Amino acid sequence: MLSILKSWRDRGYQNIYGTDTIEQWCGRYVNKDSRPISVLDVGCGNGRDLLAARRAIGPASQVNLYGIECTPELIKGAQAHGVQTFQVDLECSTLPFGDAFFDLVMANQVLEHLKNWIWAFHELARVTKPGGTIILGVPNLAAFHNRLLILIGRQPTCIRANGPHVRGFTHHEFRRLGASAAGLQVLNVGGTIVYGFPPNLGRRLGKTFPSLSATILLALRKTAPNADVLSLLGADAQFETNFYVGK
Repeated sequence: MLSILKSWRDRGYQNIYGTDTIEQWCGRYVNKDSRPISVLDVGCGNGRDLLAARRAIGPASQVNLYGIECTPELIKGAQAHGVQTFQVDLECSTLPFGDAFFDLVMANQVLEHLKNWIWAFHELARVTKPGGTIILGVPNLAAFHNRLLILIGRQPTCIRANGPHVRGFTHHEFRRLGASAAGLQVLNVGGTIVYGFPPNLGRRLGKTFPSLSATILLALRKTAPNADVLSLLGADAQFETNFYVGK
């Protein structure tokens, strides 16, 4: 099975993170009448998704790009594209921005790396303006190929026991959590590609059936000045677990 997955990847499945959908959503959901527009990408890498957002919003002179990143090589790449970068411990630190600072906040392929991801989600919402947009992307624990792997008793590829990911999300759970946070409204849920099919067909299937897609994308609108994300950490969630929830 793993060799089959590798052959799928080598046949054109490298771009599975949804940058095209992010660009489309930025053009649809971001208020382009607000000038200048400030955009933050938490885990910005080399600036790939920020540049997509700027293309959709444009012109470049009126879009301010900010990024959170910890890898030196990627920081250099982002800065070369005009991104102001910062390093932050997402699990127990506040983002270095005031409340309601950004028109658009993104975190793509980040939350699955965090045990205390809800604190990071809280911070994303805090720095987003009322009426602003939050776009999140995570690997799908219940992707089509992961379902096949579990069926034969193998570990899902998105949450290997010795891998970098410590959280698993399904389409249903990711949407439920986004909808459960007071002050946030779900605008859209999308997918990228379904492994196991020719790339073009896989991409069409991923966008049509996001619950089977390799990556899940969620677009949210902040509808209140103080979105309540931390309430997602109820008593059951904190059972014998010392989650950081601020000072």
